[in-house]
Amino acid sequence: MSRRAALPLALLLLVLPAAAPAQRVDPRHTYQTMVTPHFRIHFPDGGYRFALKTARALEQAHHLLVPRLGHVPWRPTEVVLTDDTDAANGSATATFRPLIRGFMAPPEATSSLGHTDDFVWQLMLHEYVHILHLDTTSDLPWLGNLLFGHVFSPNGLQPLFVVEGLATYYESALTGGGRNDSPYVDMFLRAQVLEGGLWDEAKISSAGPISWPGGHGRYFHGGRIMAHVVARHGAGAPAAMSQDYGSRALPFAVNVSTKAAVGETLEEVYDDWRAVESSRHQDVLARIEAAGVVEGRRLTRRGRTVSSPRFAAGGTLLFYADDGTRRPGLYRRSMDAPPEEGAELVHPLFAGGRFDVAGEVVIYGAAEVVDRHQTYSDLWAVDARGGPPTRLTYGLRARDPTLDAAGRRLAFIATRRGQSALYLAAVEIHRSGPGAPPEVRLGMPVRIFAREGVLLDRPDLSPDGRHLALAYHDGLSRHVALFDLEAVALPAPSLRLRGLQEDCLRGRPETCLQGLE
Repeated sequence: MSRRAALPLALLLLVLPAAAPAQRVDPRHTYQTMVTPHFRIHFPDGGYRFALKTARALEQAHHLLVPRLGHVPWRPTEVVLTDDTDAANGSATATFRPLIRGFMAPPEATSSLGHTDDFVWQLMLHEYVHILHLDTTSDLPWLGNLLFGHVFSPNGLQPLFVVEGLATYYESALTGGGRNDSPYVDMFLRAQVLEGGLWDEAKISSAGPISWPGGHGRYFHGGRIMAHVVARHGAGAPAAMSQDYGSRALPFAVNVSTKAAVGETLEEVYDDWRAVESSRHQDVLARIEAAGVVEGRRLTRRGRTVSSPRFAAGGTLLFYADDGTRRPGLYRRSMDAPPEEGAELVHPLFAGGRFDVAGEVVIYGAAEVVDRHQTYSDLWAVDARGGPPTRLTYGLRARDPTLDAAGRRLAFIATRRGQSALYLAAVEIHRSGPGAPPEVRLGMPVRIFAREGVLLDRPDLSPDGRHLALAYHDGLSRHVALFDLEAVALPAPSLRLRGLQEDCLRGRPETCLQGLE
C-alpha cells in the first residue's frame, strides 16, 4: 500500500496546518541506521538481521528497477522499519523526500501476500516501485519541485489500479512469487467472472468498495492489467506511461497520457484486458463444470468474508462473518435452520476471524492496542453462547489458536522480528456453575517449531491432543508437517502468565518472547 500526495501548492499550504500528527513510535526503542549506496535504513533494537535483509533487497531492487523505469530518485531513500504491529504491510511516499515504511511482521502463508519466495524481498521491491514511479517528474512539475521542495507528484494522481498495479506487476515479473502469479488471486477474479463479471475501472480505483474483495481489487486487477500492457506494448511501456504522466502539469488526463505513451487509451487497454481475462476464467469454469461440480447445502448468504467454521455443542455451527454492512464477529447458527434465518452474533470481532472451540468455550485471536504503542494479536476466550470475553495473553503476538477436543492443550503461532514460531501450551477450563462464564488459564507456552524465512499458517491439534499438523511455506513450495507431542512436557496453567507478559513488555518490548525460546 502506498501513501501519495500531489496537491497544488496553495491547497497544500491550507492542509498542512490541520494535518494530524505523525504516528508515534514506542519511545523505548533505540533506533540505529544502516547506510547503503542508495538507502538509509532506520531499524529498532533487535532488528539488525531484518534490516540487513532489507538493505540487500532494496539495493537489488534499485539495480533491477532503475533501468526499467528510467528514473533515479533525487536523494537516497529513507527506510523506517517498525515492529509495533502484526499486520504485514508497508507504505511509500515521494513527497518532500522519498520514504518507505515497512512493518516487520510476516504475512500469513495462505493470504494473498503469502505467495512469495521471500516476503522481505517482495515487500521492498513493491514499495521501491512506488518510490521510482511517484518521484518521476519532468518539465513544469520538475521545476515546481525544484522551486518549492518536492511537493508535486503527478503520478500519484493516476488511478489507483495503475499505481498499485505497476508495483504488483513487478512483484511477479522480478520475484519468484507475487500476486500476479497467485492462485489465490485467480480464485478472486474467477469468482467475479462467475458472479456477474470483472469490475469496471471506477470500482477498482475507489478508496474501499464494500463489495468483496474490497480494496484488494486495485492490486488483483491492476497487476494483471499492467502485465497486459507489457504483453501488448513491450517491456518499456510502464516507463513510457510513468514518464509521460509525470511531465504533465495538469492532472487527470489519464487517457490522453496513456495514448501518447503506448498508442491507446487506458479505457481501451482495460476493455481489451477484461475480455481476455474473462475468457481465460470462463474456460477454466467450463472445464470444472464438465468434470462435475459437487456442492454442499448452503448455510449462509452473508457474502464477502465468511470463514473458520467450527462445530460447537448442541448441534450448532460457529463461524466468522464480515459482509461490510453488519457488525463483523463470531456468529452462531443451528445447522438445521435455513440460510434465510441468518445467525446470532455471539461476540463482535473486527480482525482476524481465526478461532477454535472446545465444548462451549471459544478461543480466538484478535488485534488490540497493547501498552499504548503496539497493535498486537492476542488470545481471548469467550462463551460460545455469548457473554464478555476474557483476555488470555498480553502482547504475546499470538494468532491461529487450535484446541484438542477436551480443551486441555492449545497450539498457536506467534511472531517476533519478522519470524513466526509454533507454540504449545496447557489449558485449564473451569465453570463455577451451570450457565456461569468459563474461567480459562494457560500455562507458559513451549516452542515446537520455527525456521528462518518460513511462513507458518493454521495449525491443527488432533482430538486427543497427541499430534499437531502445521501448514508452512518455505519460499519454494508448501508443505504440511506432523508433530508427535506425546513426550512434550508443558508447564501447568498459572494466573501469573499475564503478569509475566506485562513485565516483559514494559521492560524491553523486543524480548517479550525471550522466555519462550
